[in-house]
Amino acid sequence: MNLICSSIILRHVDLNNVCALYSEAAYYNLDELVARLEAYMIVNVEALIDYRMLGVLPYDLLKRISNAVRMEQSNKAPITRSSFFVDRAMEKYGHWLSLQDIPQLGARTQSIKDRSELAPQRSIPDGSPPVPMSRSVTEDIFAMDGISSPPPVQPESPTTKDIPPKQSSGWKPIGPVIKCALLHRFVSENG
Repeated sequence: MNLICSSIILRHVDLNNVCALYSEAAYYNLDELVARLEAYMIVNVEALIDYRMLGVLPYDLLKRISNAVRMEQSNKAPITRSSFFVDRAMEKYGHWLSLQDIPQLGARTQSIKDRSELAPQRSIPDGSPPVPMSRSVTEDIFAMDGISSPPPVQPESPTTKDIPPKQSSGWKPIGPVIKCALLHRFVSENG
């Protein structure tokens, strides 16, 4: 019964319904229909990507199609699309690679929630710009062992009496009166 239904369904497959049919065939474990629909999708994968048809499929089915594409590529071009070169290099240089000090990826020791609890909390009123938090001397990332650094200086708001008078650079600014006189002279000369 499955084979008869599958053969009838395959007659009506096109780009508009292949993803929905593939999803349903995978759900009902119709392996032969799934394999034929995967073959159709592999041949038309560029069109499916262009029309954004693959976005409706769940992640596990996308992974399954990805594996099918990889297998098809390795069947058509076994040396360039397979792990042939990697396997051969590992056979030849695997001992040397095991002697190298390459850090391994490890599992997280803290969850993201735990790290957020360790972060210092501060409240910022709405509408004000964020103010960077000052670090204490012991938290300084450039602190060296055995060398003490001076305590951090807290910025104070300057008052008008604390601001020194500006030094003159020798140039006098041109005021509006002089600008008007220069403009009047320019107009009268060029007439």
